Amino acid sequence: MNSFVRRGIYPLGTVTLSTGFPFGLFRKERDVEIRCEIVVWPRTDRPVREPTPGVGRIPRVGVSSAGSSGARGEYRSLRAYRIGDDSRDIHWKSSARLREPVLRQYERDGAETRWICLDTRGEPGDAAEVAIEVAASLAAAAVAQHRPFGLVAGSDVLEAGDGAGHLERALDLLARVDFDPSDPPPSPSVSPDACILVGIVVRGGYGDCLAVGPDAVYTEAVT
Repeated sequence: MNSFVRRGIYPLGTVTLSTGFPFGLFRKERDVEIRCEIVVWPRTDRPVREPTPGVGRIPRVGVSSAGSSGARGEYRSLRAYRIGDDSRDIHWKSSARLREPVLRQYERDGAETRWICLDTRGEPGDAAEVAIEVAASLAAAAVAQHRPFGLVAGSDVLEAGDGAGHLERALDLLARVDFDPSDPPPSPSVSPDACILVGIVVRGGYGDCLAVGPDAVYTEAVT
């Protein structure tokens, strides 16, 4: 039996199928090649402090968080349903017409969106893994608070969304992240000073910073 102690992508190669059917007197085995992979997510239960108040609040001109559209924001368009999406957003008439489930998309009030930037500039190792887990825990906390979040990890960007399905996409992304000193800085689609930076080294220019020291100890650093 395989066990995985660290997040990442684990390709499956050859597995051995064994049977003693029907009487158990003889055992037959066959090697079978499986062309797939196991995706191991980072842990999401690290105790991280609540980010600095106001960070991640991206106000949009002409939109009020207390508007008549409520917490879901202004209706924007429809899109295909994805596993993990909130079934309350299904547009049933359009789903019946198209014969497949589709969801309403909303223009979220940016004031409730949390942007998480994982700075992957650093050496791989324990400190990098803790930083990834901190980013994953921030994303999980946002979902628990029913707050949309966006994620930037190195050059990869996951635009803002919410719900369990969005968290799964974020964890899939974080499972594949590698740290490298030559990586580019995070490039969010919003102003960096409105983002939460997670990294090994504290860097200026961001609204808040959750730092992991070289000794892989998470510190509640604030810039």
